[in-house]
Amino acid sequence: MRDEDIDTSDISPLPGDFFERDRPNVPPSLSDEHPLPDVSAVMREMREGLEVLYGPRLRGLYLFGSHACGEAEWDSDVDVLVVLDDFERYGAEISRVGGLASEVSLRNDASVSTVFVKELAWLEGNTPFLHNVREDAVTFLGLG
Repeated sequence: MRDEDIDTSDISPLPGDFFERDRPNVPPSLSDEHPLPDVSAVMREMREGLEVLYGPRLRGLYLFGSHACGEAEWDSDVDVLVVLDDFERYGAEISRVGGLASEVSLRNDASVSTVFVKELAWLEGNTPFLHNVREDAVTFLGLG
């Protein structure tokens, strides 16, 4: 069947102002139903858990991304940068912290996303990612 064979005479077009109309039956936005998580609580819990897991190897903890910039939506991840003295396998660190991040996420109705960086890379690295994070990050445990 070709398009020209389809009878469209009984289909009325939408009025031109359909999408601009004030529609009272539209449910409230999801952002009204889902407030932003308490990011300070998320970061406090992450810091406490990471200090237990890593002890003195934990060198820094930073909030970055939309929550740090004040641009977060209800469904934005809580982006956490974890600075460690050193590590051999990135995947091993994700596995080590996965349970903690999941627990904190569930307790705070948030989605915690962790990124790991070696201390030397944090201090001296010159990648676009590190530059952007350094510019906007909120410090919860700083190097020093």
